[in-house]
Amino acid sequence: MKKQQLTNILGGLAVAITDAQMQAMGKATALSPSECAAVLSLGANPGLSIQSLAGILGLSHSASVRLCAGLAAKGLLDRMTGEDKRVVMLTLTAQGATMRSVLVDARESVLGEAISTLPEPDQVAFGRLISDMLERLTASRAQADHICRLCDETACPAALCPVERKACRLEGSQA
Repeated sequence: MKKQQLTNILGGLAVAITDAQMQAMGKATALSPSECAAVLSLGANPGLSIQSLAGILGLSHSASVRLCAGLAAKGLLDRMTGEDKRVVMLTLTAQGATMRSVLVDARESVLGEAISTLPEPDQVAFGRLISDMLERLTASRAQADHICRLCDETACPAALCPVERKACRLEGSQA
């Protein structure tokens, strides 16, 4: 296969997988893609500030404020003032934690189905290849957090996550 075709089908796979997981999560929860990413990110990182969440999601501060207001109105997150009274800290409510579980299950279902099309030895090899690619594509902590915004961090703990390990190396710390 020529490199040009390989890059094209890789792009197609990336789009197909992204669309499928976002559709499954939206269908399971009636949340927008940004709301899904916020709930997943806050579940993995309770106590994030709105500014930190904005960076992870790739949204402006004002868009993140509106997103969080909507999630709070739906009963999915609590907003609290931090030590610095200008900073708003975010945590999921019990309802938000339940919603996060629904999101993780919907995403896992779609991605698990995609992976199941490969024989077991190919799944192992594919996992190594994807890990290598993700590690090489990770250039900063901010990018790492953005890459992993939809991840189930309990399934891929920091010590095993290629993105987190690379981010830690870039920061000079250990995962």
